[in-house]
Amino acid sequence: MRFHSTLLGTAFVTFGGAACGGAWAATSPSGPALPTHAGPARTAPVAQVLILAAAAGVPDIVTIDGVRWRRAPASEDGTTGAAGTRIILDGELWLRADDTVFGRASGSDRAAVGEDRPVPAPAPAVAKASRQPSAVVPVVAPVPVVETPAEIRSRQRRLMEESRRREAVRSRVAEQRSDARGLSRDAARRAGLLARAQASRRDRERAEAGGRAAAAGQLAAERATARENAAARAAVERNAEQAAEKAIAAQIVAEQAADDAVIAQNMTASALRLPPEERTGDSSFSYVQLMPVSYDIGGAGVMFEGSTEVRDRFHLMVRAGIAERYQEALVGAGVHYTPPTADRLTVMLSAGYEYSVFPLESERLDLTVDDASAGPFVTAAGRLVLNPRFMLEGGVGYSSFHEGDPFGFGSGFFHVNDVLDLMSRIELGDQDSYGIGIRVNY
Repeated sequence: MRFHSTLLGTAFVTFGGAACGGAWAATSPSGPALPTHAGPARTAPVAQVLILAAAAGVPDIVTIDGVRWRRAPASEDGTTGAAGTRIILDGELWLRADDTVFGRASGSDRAAVGEDRPVPAPAPAVAKASRQPSAVVPVVAPVPVVETPAEIRSRQRRLMEESRRREAVRSRVAEQRSDARGLSRDAARRAGLLARAQASRRDRERAEAGGRAAAAGQLAAERATARENAAARAAVERNAEQAAEKAIAAQIVAEQAADDAVIAQNMTASALRLPPEERTGDSSFSYVQLMPVSYDIGGAGVMFEGSTEVRDRFHLMVRAGIAERYQEALVGAGVHYTPPTADRLTVMLSAGYEYSVFPLESERLDLTVDDASAGPFVTAAGRLVLNPRFMLEGGVGYSSFHEGDPFGFGSGFFHVNDVLDLMSRIELGDQDSYGIGIRVNY
């Protein structure tokens, strides 16, 4: 801790001036005695007061970080200077000790020595002769302990070294504990390895015993297999002879069955063939039909369908259905084939794209929303001409709209004349429907 004795210095200066008052009266600045004649009081020089104050122990120079600083004269109060040449200690201005200001101050002090201060009149000669000059008793003032930055840094280094020493002790203790734990873990690991090694040895012994038992069992199994193979070869030979005999008999039966199949095919083809003057199953792929229909979901309505044959065995088709609460439409194309040996029968494949919409009603919410969906479809069907007046048509299909569903359908036709047919149709699936209508062939 630094002590700056501004008030203490002032007290010493005052005390020193009072103590030396008699000396000023008895001693001249330039000689041992002052004149004794009557006259105005002499004045004591200010330089002597400063010298006495310095002798009394007032610190006017301090050292901070290796730089000596000195209290500035009163004439420098309120002035400024270059950076690093002035500091403030306890509210007072201090300058570097080598500042030129102190040279000027010393000159002025020397000039002040010639000034006279009031001095008390001397006593009578007898009293002067009998009075001894009073000696100046120096006053020893307590010197404050000024702690320099170097001392502060030294104390901080000691504290840091002590902290590091304690941390090193703690680290060594922690390392010793860690080593002890590591030794314990190593011992446990070695014990575990020893136990596993013993268990492995027992397992090997068991495995070897099991291997020997397995080898003995395998040898016995091989011997049994050899005996079984010998018996099986003998049985195969006997079975081969029997199979040869059966194969000869089966060949004879197959030849007879082939002959019967040819005869039956000829009979079926004759049954499916129509007289040349009658229409065949692949006729009437160019038509327009109109049919009142009833839908399971949507109510009653009407269905319109049209088809036209574009090339041999190819046709295009359109359909539209309108009901009270349901509408549908589709477009597609198909291919049909009538075997030459069975012209009563026609096979049909068709595919296309369809669209439908029907309302969804909620009685609880009193809300109706149209549910519309579209997607591709595919059908496979057949047509059979029973006689010149009746024809049947039916098949199966799959619609991908409304989450996709398979369906089946069937139709019956009554041939009124070459242009007009009466018809009926039924469809079963996610949307059941049936109706009766007419077909116009062109």
